[in-house]
Amino acid sequence: MVPRYVRRCGGWPEAGGAGDGSKSFPFFLESSARRAWPIERPGAEELAGTRALILGYGSIGRAVAERLRGFGVDVTGVWRNVQGEAEVLSPTEWRDHLAVFDWILLTAALTADTRHMLGAEEFRRMKRTSWIVNIARGGLIDQTALVAALHAGPPRGAYLDVTDPEPRPPDHPLWSAPDVTITGHSAGRGTRSLQRYAALFLENLERFRTGQTLVNVVDFRQATESHRGGTS
Repeated sequence: MVPRYVRRCGGWPEAGGAGDGSKSFPFFLESSARRAWPIERPGAEELAGTRALILGYGSIGRAVAERLRGFGVDVTGVWRNVQGEAEVLSPTEWRDHLAVFDWILLTAALTADTRHMLGAEEFRRMKRTSWIVNIARGGLIDQTALVAALHAGPPRGAYLDVTDPEPRPPDHPLWSAPDVTITGHSAGRGTRSLQRYAALFLENLERFRTGQTLVNVVDFRQATESHRGGTS
């Protein structure tokens, strides 16, 4: 009997959640921690030929898509500015297509329009074998509905770098929900993060000085508390 797993371990990269889910990586982490050679192993899926839906198809979402396509994953993005781009759905279209995707990845900003964009109705439309990967903001997912869905299915499981609230209270039922991995808001950390932040600042400083358009500008008309110091 293969045990279900709950593991609070630190950081997989964005696209890594799909790879970990396909190979049941947390199961092997648990076996390793127990110093137990796995005799009965969970089935391993191949990423190639699966389908991923990326909710939020800006610069981060497109970078995730590029990495997933390298593994042979068929990627569809959701973006509010659809202009005839292939493999991109609008905010009013994606829910009708949920049943065909194996991976649901969230890289969207948290706004009044995107809060709880995944809830009970969306979970019901997913494949029973689908996985959710959230590296954006916890408030994009209805946490109560997610706990219920993880117990009943679909989805099959979730990789959550972010939750709502943060930090997650120790007694919250999400910790003990089946097939969930929580990585404590660590997906954005990397060995060269500070260098990238500094390079972006210097580029924008030069653009500001010379009257050019800045890059990575936040639209505060859409922003919510997540951009004003909130934790979700």
